Amino acid sequence: MKNHWRFPVFLVLFLLLFLVFINVIQVGHSQIEDNRKAASNLQPEFQSKQQVNTDTRSLPATATEQSEIDKATSKPLQQRKNPPPFNMSSVGVVGNDFSQEAEVATETRYFFFVPHSLSGVLPLRQLRKEDIATVQKLVTFLELFPKFDAATGLPHSSGSLNKTLCSYQVHKNTLVLRNTGNVITTNSPPASLTYQECNIVDTAFLMRKNDFFSYEFQNKYGIMSMTEFFIRYQRSIKIAKLGNLFLSSTLNYKDRGILEKEILYPDYFLFGSKTKILRIVNPDKITWTQCSTSETLCHERPLTKRSGSDVVLPVCCNEVLDEMLKDFSTALEQLKKKYLVSHGTLLGAVRNNAIIPWTRDVDLALLKKDMKDKKIYEELRAILKDKYFIGYYELQDRALPHFMPSVAVNTLDFFAGTEDKKGKEEILYSKRVLSEMNKLFPIRKSWLSYVYLDFYEVQNSQMFNTSTVTINGRNYPTYRDPVVYLKILYGENYTIPVKE
Repeated sequence: MKNHWRFPVFLVLFLLLFLVFINVIQVGHSQIEDNRKAASNLQPEFQSKQQVNTDTRSLPATATEQSEIDKATSKPLQQRKNPPPFNMSSVGVVGNDFSQEAEVATETRYFFFVPHSLSGVLPLRQLRKEDIATVQKLVTFLELFPKFDAATGLPHSSGSLNKTLCSYQVHKNTLVLRNTGNVITTNSPPASLTYQECNIVDTAFLMRKNDFFSYEFQNKYGIMSMTEFFIRYQRSIKIAKLGNLFLSSTLNYKDRGILEKEILYPDYFLFGSKTKILRIVNPDKITWTQCSTSETLCHERPLTKRSGSDVVLPVCCNEVLDEMLKDFSTALEQLKKKYLVSHGTLLGAVRNNAIIPWTRDVDLALLKKDMKDKKIYEELRAILKDKYFIGYYELQDRALPHFMPSVAVNTLDFFAGTEDKKGKEEILYSKRVLSEMNKLFPIRKSWLSYVYLDFYEVQNSQMFNTSTVTINGRNYPTYRDPVVYLKILYGENYTIPVKE
């Protein structure tokens, strides 16, 4: 009897075990399929992140590779749908005096960079309420669009995307800065906005902390530190400039960072020496990191206004000296202080009504009593502001310029449309231009290699019965008998040029 029921029981148990086994297999297969689909859905975002790291860390792209990158970034980027809640402590505010050794809170994920000194990393809460709101929008953008390395807005004065710096190209010792860049409009929620794709900006910007550290911002170039930061990575930094977001003047004002209180103005010399850049072409001016004393370009004759293709040539040192002479003579006359043109400046005036092209200084004589109490220098600084250092330096009372040689010009005609990044070869890079540029090398860092103004003292008696000389079409007071004065200084052959 017992043997008759054992078989059905074993059969039932076998069937139950078989069903359980089949179910386990189906569940496992389903889980594998779900994991595969999930991995497939995450892949675009992962690739986007991976692309950012590749773009910002790789060697400079070739022309073909860069073209492909430009095409790829001209389309709206895939964005995340739900950015995480904004945490104010996740943002630290840094300036152009920032050091890699600065202490940074562990919870900091972003740096908001401003183009002026801050002395350390400030918490975001120290900004004004409207500025905090601006930074929050930039954080949201970078969370939504992880492919971008940085994001910025517009200065209030600009009003539109195509009026602020966005792109650059380095070509034949020339840095070309343009306002052009792809403008993208996206209506995908939660972010409906218009932005411009850039590789350089001159405004405050937001960047992920880790990226900022890896790019190694260097503060030693003063006013040019921000420019050096972007061009060092040869257009690999991707920046979004938001068209509906405005940056306050509190965020955007500029200074020289760690060099702000320096007597000298080596910012451009240091930048040019590091990058080998001689000329910076902006939309509204051309600036040089050196001035020229070339015999084939700079002549001992009265200056004339530049025109045509001459505006792209190097600026002669005597052009900068002429600006200094006009600035200080005008300021002294405004203060009703007596002065005389003297030494080498008088020599050029008597010889050719010009400033000697191979000289590096302008010479003015002041009353002994004015130089003794030094009050006159404070009064000059009040008029001329930060354009010059004025005071005692290297055993002499003198003025040192805090500006670089430049020519104000609309450079739009130098380019063949908005897609032209480097400019027309026949204008910006002609044989004559390149020849004169090559004469500017090597870029020297010494203050003696630039220009300056020296003050000398004279007795009260020498300020009476003065005469007048003409320099570049303007009249200036000098000694009663300049010929006698020049013979005493330079000898009977003072009219014969002796090149320094």
